[in-house]
Amino acid sequence: MSLANRIAAVRRDQGLSQLEFADRFRVSLSAYKSYEKGITEPPPSMLVGMVENYGLSARWLLIGKGKKLSRDEANRAVITYDIVEKISSDIGDQIATEKKRSIFSLVYEFSEENEINNHELIARLFKLSKKD
Repeated sequence: MSLANRIAAVRRDQGLSQLEFADRFRVSLSAYKSYEKGITEPPPSMLVGMVENYGLSARWLLIGKGKKLSRDEANRAVITYDIVEKISSDIGDQIATEKKRSIFSLVYEFSEENEINNHELIARLFKLSKKD
């Protein structure tokens, strides 16, 4: 199942129309339709919002593996999103949505595979960002 299909499945599970779902995540209906068709990728903020609001597993939503529902993963996803946004603002450049999604996936999987809690992960990334 593709990311587009997982997004559509979540919307249908919630009993929402495409317009209602788009409104919840403050995207236009045409943009949302392009996400469900797999034409464009949704912004990371929408994916994190879906994880947080519906208790989804970020791993399941992003790559289709693991369990669909997970509150612990929702919390990790929110922290990871904040880290990616901080990295983007610290370098003073707008990172493309696709690149942000890649960074999000790498940071999230690294913290999960190494069983690093959110505070430890933030501390390590902060320390790395200060090295010149």
